[in-house]
Amino acid sequence: MSDLTAIKSNEILKPFFDRNSEFDLKTFNFFDRDAVTALNWEG
Repeated sequence: MSDLTAIKSNEILKPFFDRNSEFDLKTFNFFDRDAVTALNWEG
């Protein structure tokens, strides 16, 4: 299992990845405030 698969399968983080299916941890620009705000942080 790759590290990224392990992260996406983590029981605490999985709901976040399920709500933000197009989110890519490797390419996401965390410095883009609009992109960060657009993420669905709550379930």
